Amino acid sequence: MKIYSLATVLVLSGFAGSLVAEAAKDYKKIASCGSASVVSGDSCQNLKVEFKFEGCQLKSDAQTAKKVLCEKKTAKARFQDGNYRYEAEFKRVEDGWGASNWQQVGGVSQWEKIEKKIEPKVEVKAPVPVEKVVISPAVKEAEPAAASGSPFKFTAFFDARYTQFTVHNDPNTVSANAESGFGVEDGALYANYDKDKFSVVLDLAFRRAKDSDTNSSATVANQSKNNFISIGADKSQLYARYKVTPEITADLGQFDTLFGVEVNDSKDRVFGKSGLVYDLVLPLTHTGFMLEYVRNGASVKVFGADPNNKGTNGSDSTGDNKTEFGGALGYANDNVRGQFAYMTRSILKANPTLGYDNRTLMEATAGVTLGNFSLDGEYDRLVDPNKNLLTPNNSSDLETAGEGYLALASYKITEPLQIGARYERVKNLPSSTTTVAVGKDEDFGGSIHYRLSSELELRGEYIAYRYYSLASGSWKDSRMSVGALVTF
Repeated sequence: MKIYSLATVLVLSGFAGSLVAEAAKDYKKIASCGSASVVSGDSCQNLKVEFKFEGCQLKSDAQTAKKVLCEKKTAKARFQDGNYRYEAEFKRVEDGWGASNWQQVGGVSQWEKIEKKIEPKVEVKAPVPVEKVVISPAVKEAEPAAASGSPFKFTAFFDARYTQFTVHNDPNTVSANAESGFGVEDGALYANYDKDKFSVVLDLAFRRAKDSDTNSSATVANQSKNNFISIGADKSQLYARYKVTPEITADLGQFDTLFGVEVNDSKDRVFGKSGLVYDLVLPLTHTGFMLEYVRNGASVKVFGADPNNKGTNGSDSTGDNKTEFGGALGYANDNVRGQFAYMTRSILKANPTLGYDNRTLMEATAGVTLGNFSLDGEYDRLVDPNKNLLTPNNSSDLETAGEGYLALASYKITEPLQIGARYERVKNLPSSTTTVAVGKDEDFGGSIHYRLSSELELRGEYIAYRYYSLASGSWKDSRMSVGALVTF
C-alpha cells in the first residue's frame, strides 16, 4: 500500500469536488402558469391537489400532485415531470366549528431543472503514482417518500378519567355515585375514504352509557352508569361528501351540527365535560343533506334534516315529525371568527286543535385569537309555540323564549401547557326535562391540559354549578375530573 503526499490528496479532493459540482442539480423559476385546486381532504396529511397546465411548458391533462409538504397551517403541493416542476401553495383557514378549508396563496409556479457547473481552481502537480481511487457519485437530496396512495385513513381517541361529582341538596339527583368514579368519558374511531372529488367519513363514537341514551324521558339527562360503554350513541357520523367545485361541497348522511362553540368530541374541546349550553340547548348531529359554499374565509351552509331528538330540541308533542331546515353564515381567518345560524321545524301544538307552528333555534357566535390567547362567545335563543310553564294560570300565552349564554377562554402558557375558563347561563328552556324549564342554571369552571407527546395528554378540570327554580329554590353541585386523552 502506498502513502500519498498532502498534495496528492488535495489534487484528488479537487477532482472529486469537480465531479460532485458537475452532477449537482438545481431549479430556476421560469414562469407562472396553469392552475391548482384542492379536490379532497381536510388536513394537510390527506390533502389531494389537482394541477392543470394551461399555458405551461408541460402538455398534459390535469394531474394530481405527487407530493404535499406540510408546515404549520400551510401546504405546498408539487408535481414534477422530466425537467419541469410545478408548485402551488395553500393556506388552511378554520371556521371555528370543526371544519377547515384550504385557500390558494398566489398562482402556480413553473420551475426548470438546470445543471450547475463549477470549475474549481486546482493547482497542477507532477504525476504521482496512485492506486485506483473510486469516487462516489454526487449525492442527490432525497425526496420525501410518496404516499402509499391508499384512499383510506384511520385514527382514534379515547378520554379516560376519574370524576368526583358532589351533590348539595339537588332535588333531581338521589345519588352522585352515578357520575363519580373511573370511566371512559368519550372516544371515537375515525375512518376516512378520499378519492378525487368524493369522500366518505365514518365517526363511530363510544363513551360511558348515559340514561338518556336508552330512555329519552330520563329525568336526569346527564346521569350515567360507569363501566358501560355506549357505542355509536347520539353523536356518531356517517356521511358522503362530494366536491362539486373547489368552493362548493355537498354532504349526505349523518353529520355534526353546525351550531355551537363547543364541538362534539372531547379531544377538540377546552373542557372535556361539555357545558350546559351544549347539553341542554343545542342539537348534536343532523341526518339529512347539506350544501356548503366557502370562499376567502366566508362560508354559507344550508341543510334539511330529520327533527333532532336531543336536549330541548327533542320531541315534545305528538306530530313532531316534520323535516327541519336551517343554515349558517360565517367568516373565519387566523384571528377572528363569527357565525349566525338558524334552524326551524313545524311541530304540533300542545293543544292539537290549534294546529302546527314553528319551533326555532337562533344562534350567534364570535371569537378572537391573539397570539396564545383565545376568547369565544355564544348566544342561543330557542322559541317554542306551546304553553308557557312560567304562567300556569294563563292558558293562552306561549313559552318564554329559552336562552343560553357562553363565554370560553383559553391561554397556551407553553407549547405543551394550556389553561381554560368557562362561564355559562341557561334559562327558561321550553319542554326541558330538568327544572331549567322554570328557572335558570349557571356554571363556571377552569381546566388545564399538559401534552406529554402527540399521543398522550393529561387533563384536569373543576366545574361548579348553581341552579335556580321557582318551585325548589336554589342549590349547588360540583364536578372535579382528572384523566388522560389518548390519540392514535
